[in-house]
Amino acid sequence: MWLEVLLLAAAIWLLSTTVSRAKIFFPLRYYCNNHCNPILLWIGEAISCQYCLSHWIGAAIVWWGRINFFNYPELFTYCMTWAALVGVANVIGRTVGRADEQTRKEIK
Repeated sequence: MWLEVLLLAAAIWLLSTTVSRAKIFFPLRYYCNNHCNPILLWIGEAISCQYCLSHWIGAAIVWWGRINFFNYPELFTYCMTWAALVGVANVIGRTVGRADEQTRKEIK
């Protein structure tokens, strides 16, 4: 179970980081952030924030995969699984982010 949690959390972190920071998704972020439509502005903000995006990606993975790690009523189980995966994903993100910052400082 713990390996599954770590792998899914790593996938959530990787997807949210890629969409929110990679150059390939810049045109999509730029289009959404510079549009007059309020829905597109909201989407632009959501996909530009790694932390925010991790929640949406985590919810999609849990819902689409019907993943549940707890033996409680279904809705509660999905919510707890979602929260656990997003929490671990963001811990991974902070850990890797700090290591990346430290490496950049050492290179300079």
